[in-house]
Amino acid sequence: MAVFSASLAVRFALGDLLASAPFLTFLPAVVASTLLCGWRLGALVLALSALATWYFFLPPYLSFALHGAKTVVPLLGFLVIGGFEVLLVAALVEVIRRLEIARRTQEALFQELQHRLGNTMQYVASTLRLARRDVADPSAAEVLEQAAARIAVMARLHRRLQEP
Repeated sequence: MAVFSASLAVRFALGDLLASAPFLTFLPAVVASTLLCGWRLGALVLALSALATWYFFLPPYLSFALHGAKTVVPLLGFLVIGGFEVLLVAALVEVIRRLEIARRTQEALFQELQHRLGNTMQYVASTLRLARRDVADPSAAEVLEQAAARIAVMARLHRRLQEP
């Protein structure tokens, strides 16, 4: 409502300078209120702006009388353009909200993937160490131990890289 009041005050201050564009100060108010407060308040500001312009800035002044096409066409044009702005801004806000949810979901899934990868490397290293116990050949046992140690180092490094 403050945005609407400010746009009305600016419109009164500019007076005759905007005689040919009576709705000019209200279009940014519609966009700003929709962006900041949602489509319902944007639609309310659109309606209040149309009524204020109709009453104060369209002939016959200080009246809600319709003066033919000189009143109806500008009012309808403003309502169509303002309605489109409300719909467009509300849709963009919804897209931004969905993108933010998708980003958070993607981050959570990536963190889970990294956690599982670290666990899998630890599991492989442990499995190699268990397999080494059953090997009779000392050189084969040493190869399995070295492989397990390398994978364990990779797992520890991976965990450290994932810490904030």
